[in-house]
Amino acid sequence: MKNQWITRRVFYFVLLLILALFASSCDSPEKEVSMDQSETLYNEADFIYSNELVKSKGVTLFKDWPEYVQPLKQDYVYTAPELINDPGADLLVKAFRYSYNARGVVIVPNKLNGKNTAIIVVHPWGVDDNLGYSPPEPAGIALFCTPEKNKVYQKHVKDVLVPFLDAMRDHVRFVGYSLTGTEDEIRKTMYKSIDNKTINTKSGLEKFKAFKNSKNLMGKPVIRDFKLSRGRRTL
Repeated sequence: MKNQWITRRVFYFVLLLILALFASSCDSPEKEVSMDQSETLYNEADFIYSNELVKSKGVTLFKDWPEYVQPLKQDYVYTAPELINDPGADLLVKAFRYSYNARGVVIVPNKLNGKNTAIIVVHPWGVDDNLGYSPPEPAGIALFCTPEKNKVYQKHVKDVLVPFLDAMRDHVRFVGYSLTGTEDEIRKTMYKSIDNKTINTKSGLEKFKAFKNSKNLMGKPVIRDFKLSRGRRTL
């Protein structure tokens, strides 16, 4: 397999790094120690994880970008001991989970070595971006449904995602994107992959444009009237 450094462990780190995008700073309220014993991680082949939770009161999570993600106000959250601590770690990544036993959000800090870490953007959609598809008109939905909502998505990508990726490129081993389906000829021409390093973006865009123009992407208008039964009125 090519690029053997991309191990299963790296792909596990991906989830943690995506969650790190939304990690926010918290206040330092009163703390107390709790033990979520039912969720203690134990594997004889590995190690015993001491799941000692530190409780913080009056915390607001995800407050970095309130115009895109609504801040989450919590009466309390828990901080768990670090789960991953790589030798030579230079990245601090927070993972979030909800514990029904502790009845609260649990934040798990992790220290990763960027040289062994990948960031994967999951399925970025090219809709309403002046290049890919557009929602069918005069009535139809795609991606976040309406063109107005798609504009918010595109602005979020521009304001948050792209700067985050640019800031991390020099600190991680690999930045990649996952696409739905299989590697068809058009996308193979446009995008590099693990097995494909040769691309021709101009040719790929021409092929995609021809493919898009060959399809009827127009939507039907909203139905003006339709027949209803007086005896079967249901809301």
